Amino acid sequence: MRFAFLKARDGVSKTATVTLGLGSIVHMLTEVDAGCLSGGHRKTQKPMQKRLGRLLKNVIVMETHSFTFIVSGVDPHADDFEDRFFEAGCDDATLALMHGAVAVCFDRMDKTYDSAVFSAHGNVIAAGAEIKRFEPDYLVNAADIATRSGLTKAAISNYEKGTRGQGFPQPFARVTTSSPLWDWVEVAKWLYLNGKTEITTYHEALVTRYVNFGVQIKEPIAETQRKLKTALLEPVLA
Repeated sequence: MRFAFLKARDGVSKTATVTLGLGSIVHMLTEVDAGCLSGGHRKTQKPMQKRLGRLLKNVIVMETHSFTFIVSGVDPHADDFEDRFFEAGCDDATLALMHGAVAVCFDRMDKTYDSAVFSAHGNVIAAGAEIKRFEPDYLVNAADIATRSGLTKAAISNYEKGTRGQGFPQPFARVTTSSPLWDWVEVAKWLYLNGKTEITTYHEALVTRYVNFGVQIKEPIAETQRKLKTALLEPVLA
């Protein structure tokens, strides 16, 4: 079922992907002229809006989340290499051999980042692979911070130096080098508390940290999910 959402701005409807309660995916059309619901249909426009409004009350916005699992235990040269991942539910992933390591790079559509990550985790395990790392990493340099936050490198440099804002987190690793690394969770939290990013950025940073830690210590995924759920419910305090 496809339709153009009639709530337009400047004559153009917004792009979004949504799913109904029955599980049907509805792709809203891009750049649809709002006039298509007016003109000769003015008498039916408001009733149509009301019906769509009631329909959209149960709509969940779906977004595409990108992340990567670095895996082992599979032979990238085997004849069934790609098929085993596809059949396990990784049809939205790109398989790549990077620096000798197998990377399963997902662009997964789901309502939340953590839901996308954990469902993909299960698919990778079902393919018979062993997960070694999860990316994006929770350690970031200044350029990474700028990219993930959508801020400029100059702004991040000013925050780090203390010329703008106060209390920017100290580097976590490589402190004695010219390219230190920060804990992305600490940085994302500071940015949120200072009104620079949305809370979802901080929550996604928590997902990155907990999943990576869990993978490294071979923690059962259910335990990782439990810990993450607790962390996500905690208030964000300075």
